Amino acid sequence: MSVKLARLGFESVHAIDDDPKMVEKAKAKKRADYRFPVFYEMDMRKIANNFEPESFDAVICFGNTLVHLLTHKDIDRFIGAVSEILKSSGSFMLQILNYDHILNSRIDQLPVIENEEIRFERFYGFRKDNLIDFRTNLTVKSENLSIDNLIQLNPIRGNEIVKLLEKHNFHDIKLYGDFKMNPLEVDSLPFVLHAIKR
Repeated sequence: MSVKLARLGFESVHAIDDDPKMVEKAKAKKRADYRFPVFYEMDMRKIANNFEPESFDAVICFGNTLVHLLTHKDIDRFIGAVSEILKSSGSFMLQILNYDHILNSRIDQLPVIENEEIRFERFYGFRKDNLIDFRTNLTVKSENLSIDNLIQLNPIRGNEIVKLLEKHNFHDIKLYGDFKMNPLEVDSLPFVLHAIKR
């Protein structure tokens, strides 16, 4: 996404990931003659320690990333850091899954993603500590390779996110059910949010 934004002409694009391998993969996609994006190996909770206050017009957190923060305190810290590095009237854009729908309907499997190259299966296991076990199986067809993974996710509800945003000086909070900005419905699987810092 950061490479695409730079190619579209955004003048200053910075991207973070706490996995050094992912940072290296992203760097490999960047054109050598482009100044941006700049990639950093960084914990998302520490962005305010690494960027100047009020230095960004927008912060984007897509790909269901937020729910990898396993405590309410960590999510609160991240949203506070986003507010700190955003300029006044800056945009925060967030995409996760709609965990209200997932929790209320006890959805234990997400739609399979499949094309000629891969098959990606995703399963949820509901835990007593309110986290979710997220189990995946990725099949790389050309290599006849199957990769299993299990991690925990924090299924935060929409109203909890809105409260944290309001706490950290965001307003004009809009919720959508997809990237086309259709309304968020009870049974929407995506949860897309746009908020403005005061």
